[in-house]
Amino acid sequence: MYAHRLLVIGLAAAAQLCSADTYHKSPCNAVHWTHVLEGKILVEGRDAKPVDVESLFVYEHDLPPNHRIIHTFDDEVADRRPDRLTIYVDRENIFLNAFCISSFLPTIVSTGSGSRGRKNEAPSSSARGPAAAALRKKQKMEPEAMEDGDGSVPSPMHISTPTGPANADGGAASAPRVLTDADPIAVNIAVDIDGAPAHLQQGLRQIVEGHNVAYFVQPGGAAAAGAYVWRVQFARSDDVAAGTFDVRSVAGGGQQPPLVTVRYSRTIDAFRALGQVLTAARAAELTGDQALRAPEFTISEQAQFETLALMIDCSRNGVLGVKNVYAMLRNMALMGYTMLQLYTEDTYRVAGEPFFGYLRGGYSQDELRAIDDYAFALGVEVVACIQTLGHLGQMLQWPRYAGLRDTNEVILSRLPETYAFLEKLVATASAPLRSRRIHIGMDEAYGVGEGRFRTLFGAQEGTAIFVEHLGRVHEICRRHGLRPMIWSDMLFCLAAKNNALYAYYDQTNNPAEALRKVEGIPPDMDLVFWDYYHTLPEIYARKIQQHRELGCE
Repeated sequence: MYAHRLLVIGLAAAAQLCSADTYHKSPCNAVHWTHVLEGKILVEGRDAKPVDVESLFVYEHDLPPNHRIIHTFDDEVADRRPDRLTIYVDRENIFLNAFCISSFLPTIVSTGSGSRGRKNEAPSSSARGPAAAALRKKQKMEPEAMEDGDGSVPSPMHISTPTGPANADGGAASAPRVLTDADPIAVNIAVDIDGAPAHLQQGLRQIVEGHNVAYFVQPGGAAAAGAYVWRVQFARSDDVAAGTFDVRSVAGGGQQPPLVTVRYSRTIDAFRALGQVLTAARAAELTGDQALRAPEFTISEQAQFETLALMIDCSRNGVLGVKNVYAMLRNMALMGYTMLQLYTEDTYRVAGEPFFGYLRGGYSQDELRAIDDYAFALGVEVVACIQTLGHLGQMLQWPRYAGLRDTNEVILSRLPETYAFLEKLVATASAPLRSRRIHIGMDEAYGVGEGRFRTLFGAQEGTAIFVEHLGRVHEICRRHGLRPMIWSDMLFCLAAKNNALYAYYDQTNNPAEALRKVEGIPPDMDLVFWDYYHTLPEIYARKIQQHRELGCE
């Protein structure tokens, strides 16, 4: 479990519950069945459910013929039959999740062996199969696929423009098309960099000169031929609350282009506002010359979270190159993200450890420092994200580290040499970064205390081993002036004495009782709850409450 581990409030199911007569119309669609079954209890017979709560139940015989139900307390796993709908339920037969491999198949499109190196080249229109059919539909751009029922564009982030007027014979107008970067840019944004507050100027240069340059008038340059120009200026204001911004556009006088003024408090809010101005410029192409020539609009937003973070997995396959990290940071700033974590198990260079990140493309100290400088100019905090217990198999595979090995993936706790090594990792990962926060991982450390640890120290309770190790690493962080955070899953799995993922998601499993028997977690340790699967807000609310009972806010 790696990418995108963020605490995000789940969305309630958008689809209405289908009747039993319509169930078989979607025999193996995991997304459809998740909406249908979410919050429901599966029962076998019609006489088994009370009439007054009928909406809470779904009959098993109304499921597709090839379904399979797996209880979380069983050792069964999902098979790979393409037509198999696998449904996971808890001890009370309450639905948890649905999986079907065929749900993913329509998204796989082969372009053939001759397409390498040709961007945006679609498969031949003669290709067969559901994916090819979906692609042909997309190429034709049927109006029903592009518009709501009233003909309006469904979202300002999905901009379409009509291709022409109604046909001469009175027929319907041709279908709208999606604007792409290949289309001429109707508006050029002229950002007043030199007149902006000093703390914004470097970040504005990075975006103007490094983002899609066609959108911006380059410093010392001129607008594209035929393009309208919008001037944009920035003003920091104490009257604007943190997490909010105010954008106002007024028509220019005489020959002056229109002026867009951004008022903000936090640096990141200024760049989020600029992203919204870019969106408004593209949206103006829908309404004609007047909206382009003399735009008059206001935009304001209130951030719902203090921290909006992106974690990029840099420990699988190729490590993201520095220039691509820069590009990601520019996009993050325009979207209002406040934090970047580069997840690096062993993909950062450590002095005196030649096998740490060997042939893995690890980041150097200079590269991490450059990334931090680039992000700081955009108002984005870069936080070190490493591992200090599990997920260290890439490092522990080398004979040099055999003495630090508990299991193939888990480092040996309680050993003094382990903590000397981990202090080197913590110091190295945090040194080039401004942030005094650090993510020290510790997730999915399955088998902790069950390998060489048991041989050296005897059999001991898992939660006690984990908390003891956590305290030692926390002390290392404290010496370096760092506030650590960890993934919270092992607290739940160890308390349940079950390494399976459902022990983490089990709503009845609360590690507070197990932690009362040991020293507990340090008070300034932040817990990060990750969840890839659930969409009901109630599930998140209960899990958040369990974290609060552990002393986490």
